[in-house]
Amino acid sequence: LLQVSGALQLEGDLGSRDLAMEADRDYRLRLWLRASPAPTLWTIRTEDARGFLSNTNDGLLPGVLAVPEMSITVTPLLTRSPPESAVWVRIHILTGQEQSQFSRLQLLMPYGFSPVGADAEAGKRLIVELSMEQGQGILDSVTGMTFDLRIQTPAANVMDARWFVLAKQVITDDITGQIEEPVNGWAMVDGFGVSPCPVTLMYGSIAEATGWLALSFYVPRSVQGRFVLITAPQDFEVKCPQAEETGLVLECQDFRASAETPMMLQSLQRTVNVTLHGGTEEGDNML
Repeated sequence: LLQVSGALQLEGDLGSRDLAMEADRDYRLRLWLRASPAPTLWTIRTEDARGFLSNTNDGLLPGVLAVPEMSITVTPLLTRSPPESAVWVRIHILTGQEQSQFSRLQLLMPYGFSPVGADAEAGKRLIVELSMEQGQGILDSVTGMTFDLRIQTPAANVMDARWFVLAKQVITDDITGQIEEPVNGWAMVDGFGVSPCPVTLMYGSIAEATGWLALSFYVPRSVQGRFVLITAPQDFEVKCPQAEETGLVLECQDFRASAETPMMLQSLQRTVNVTLHGGTEEGDNML
């Protein structure tokens, strides 16, 4: 049993007051300390001017426990993660050294990231429950467990792209039924950013002229892109080419939003819908 004690030194002008601390008044103490993984109890007591005990909490205040640091890696399964897109992300988690048993595993996503189908509120992190029954591997400090999640990326890079994982043990009081979920492990890792689709445009830069537009871009092979929407800037017009003009059969039509069209595409104008055929493989992308 280790006992550490210290005295509070009051600073400032106490004036002519006889008492350093007044009754029915809140006092806040700020201490720097190194937490312990072992259970600790804090004793707080006050003494009068003669050194006699005047008040105490009987040592019933539990201290903050230090929990083991776990290990987490977050790996997007694409060489480029587009903005506002659904991407597969692999989460690999290792437990900490001598970490106690836990029954819940929670993943805190960066701002703007969310599971596909959920909305990420501005200024808030979403918490995802990781099912240890669906993970692959062994959740220990050597092998670890892997989770593959389909994630919706934000529209732009975020300032804080860190990912967190929390391990919790659910404890139910047999008498009161009260449930507590103390954290007994945590981990943090820097995440990844988003990168827009690399696009190359070539056309004759002549005012009020009608001409051809040559367009090249990359699409990840894993997403199996089937069509592309091409939207012209303000004051430009874009039309589908005719087969007799090019000698090519290009499945293209003017884009018209319908009731089934996602909300983010409802406002598109000056847009054509081109079906993707073929392409050239370059790594895990199609050109």
